[in-house]
Amino acid sequence: MQKPWENERLLSLVRVHAELRQALRRARQLELENRLLRAEGMPEFIAGAPSMQPVLELIAQVGPSDANVLITGEHGTGKEIVARLLHAASPGADGVGDGECRRAAGGNV
Repeated sequence: MQKPWENERLLSLVRVHAELRQALRRARQLELENRLLRAEGMPEFIAGAPSMQPVLELIAQVGPSDANVLITGEHGTGKEIVARLLHAASPGADGVGDGECRRAAGGNV
C-alpha cells in the first residue's frame, strides 16, 4: 500500500482479506468434515448446534498439526469422540496410536 493511501482502497483491501480468512476457515472445516465422513469406524459426532461450531473449528485447526492436545471435561461429555476426531484429522491417522493414547492416559481418553 502506498502512502498516502486512499481510504476506500484500504477499506476494500481489509474487507477482501477478512472475506478470504472466513472462506479459508470454512474450507478447512468442510475438509475436516469430509475426511471424518469418509473415515470408517468413526463414532457419530452430531454438532448441529451453533455452540459447537468453535469446537469443530478448533478440531479443524489443531487436527492437522502435530500439537499435543489435552481434552478435559466431565464424565460423558464426549472427550473420547473428540479425541478420535482429532486423531482422524491428524497426519498420523493411519490407525496407529489409539491404544497407545489410551495407555498413556491410564485408559481415560
